[in-house]
Amino acid sequence: IATGCVGVDEILNGGIPTNTITVVMGAPGTGKTILAEAIAFCNATEEQPALYLTTLSEPLEKFIFHGQNYTFFDSAKVGKAVIYEDLGITIRKAGIEKLAEIVTDLLINYKPAFLFIDSFKALNELLQTTVERRTVIYDLATVLTSYRCTSFLIGEYSEEMTTDLPEFAVADVVLNLMKYSTNVREQRFL
Repeated sequence: IATGCVGVDEILNGGIPTNTITVVMGAPGTGKTILAEAIAFCNATEEQPALYLTTLSEPLEKFIFHGQNYTFFDSAKVGKAVIYEDLGITIRKAGIEKLAEIVTDLLINYKPAFLFIDSFKALNELLQTTVERRTVIYDLATVLTSYRCTSFLIGEYSEEMTTDLPEFAVADVVLNLMKYSTNVREQRFL
């Protein structure tokens, strides 16, 4: 699927493979959410909607408000082709161990072709033990793979975390966004 960014699509030989799990990682301010929303708006239709789940990192309203500043944002698609839901509220009530069940219900309800969880790392931080982290994320990956949608787990991960956290083991694609700033210019890397 296309990312909505010509340069990124060129680097990725056309885009992200369909029906995969992609981790979009990077420090705050590297453009993870902007890229994720661009992918959602570029690909979502009412027949193949994108479900964008916010978590415990930023309020849902902030995603929509800031998204309106970009040319890819189409307010006519919001609620029809691009559906936003606050997963953080549901997780706080039900518990993080119910993540796979909650996502399953959302997949059945909305029937998305694209699923985004932003910030997934914020959910990971709710998991107390290594065993709990491994099993909850494995169960979620099983749901996402069974449902056959293209999924994106967005988070403020460092490179050191890629060998420690199970979301990297279940990912088919890992996109690492980086930004280096000097007094003169800003450089971005993928």
